[in-house]
Amino acid sequence: MAHKKDHFEQVGEIVSLFRRGRWYHANYQINGQQRRVALKITNHRQAVRRALEIEQSLLEGKEPRRKPAPSVAEAVANTWACFKPMDARPRRWPSTNRC
Repeated sequence: MAHKKDHFEQVGEIVSLFRRGRWYHANYQINGQQRRVALKITNHRQAVRRALEIEQSLLEGKEPRRKPAPSVAEAVANTWACFKPMDARPRRWPSTNRC
């Protein structure tokens, strides 16, 4: 049986690769913060290739950007935009009419 520490595979200088469930994940640190990225790949060779691409972009200074979280006002506006007004006639079982 493999030990817990054995499931990380060092791919390059910065990026290591590990498998969680069926998918491979890349693990690296940038600016003192640990990042784990789901590669959504089940093939080991493809996962190594993708991890090396991530490392190359990190070494070139192209940090993978995350989409910033919306503000509370934007989140509320997006949520309420999905609701449609109910019909004027009453229904036996009203639906929520969500997106």
